[in-house]
Amino acid sequence: MTNPVILYNSLIPSATTITVTSEAAGFAKENAYDWLTFDYWKPSAAGTVYYTMDFGAAVAVDGWGVAAHDLGVNGASIQLQYSATGAWAGEEVNFGSAISPAASEPRLQTGTSQSKRYWRFKIVSAAAASKIGVLMLGARLTMNAPLESGFKPDALAQRYEPTINQSDEATILGASRRRKLVENSLTFDLLEPSWVRTNWDPFIRHVELGKGFMIQPQPDNYPDEVTYAFAKDNIKTPSHSFVTLMQVSIDYYGIAA
Repeated sequence: MTNPVILYNSLIPSATTITVTSEAAGFAKENAYDWLTFDYWKPSAAGTVYYTMDFGAAVAVDGWGVAAHDLGVNGASIQLQYSATGAWAGEEVNFGSAISPAASEPRLQTGTSQSKRYWRFKIVSAAAASKIGVLMLGARLTMNAPLESGFKPDALAQRYEPTINQSDEATILGASRRRKLVENSLTFDLLEPSWVRTNWDPFIRHVELGKGFMIQPQPDNYPDEVTYAFAKDNIKTPSHSFVTLMQVSIDYYGIAA
C-alpha cells in the first residue's frame, strides 16, 4: 500500500498571472487560493470554464486538489491540464483523468511529475455555475512511513452534531444539527532524521502560519477519502523514538465530506 500523501505547498499564489473565463460579482478568482472555505471563485455562467495560470517559468507538479466546492451538486467535473506553450490550441495535455465529485467532498489527484510553465483547471458544469473555495497544485509530500496502528479514517468520523430539543415534561420536540469538523491526528514513526529535516520541517513551517493542507491517508485502497485540514495550535516537535530514528505527529481539524 502506498504511504499517505500530503499536499500543502500550493504554487497557485506564486503564479505570475491568473486568468479566468469569468467571475460572478463577489466571487473573485483570488478566493480559490486564500486557504479559506467560506469564500469562492465562481464563473458568471455554467458550461466549460477555465482557471489558467502562467508561472513565468516551469514549475514541477505531481499533485493537485480541490475543496469547499459544489461541483457534485451541479454534476460538474474538474480536470487539470498543462501546456508547453500556453497557446491552449489543442497542444494541452490532461494531467490524469477528470474528477467528478459526488457532492462537496475534498478530492486529491496525484501523478507523474510534470515541469511546465502553463497550467489550467478545466471545469465543466452543465446545470449551473460551480463555486470553488480551494484549489491547490504543486509537489506532494509522500510520507516515508505507513500509517500507524490505531489511525481513525476521517471518512468514517461523525459529520453532524445533534442537539435534542425537549419540553419541561421531557417530551421530544425535535432535533437541530450542525456540521462538525473532523478532529484527528497523524503519527509516523521510524523516520530518518535527515528526511524529517528535509521534508517534515517545511510542512510544519507552512501549517504554523495557519494555512491549509490536504491529506490522502490511503492512496491505493481509498483514493477518494481526502481531508482538507488545518493544524491545531499544539504543533508537536519531532522526537527521537529510537536513538537514530524519529517520530512526527500532527493534530488537525478538517473537512472530509
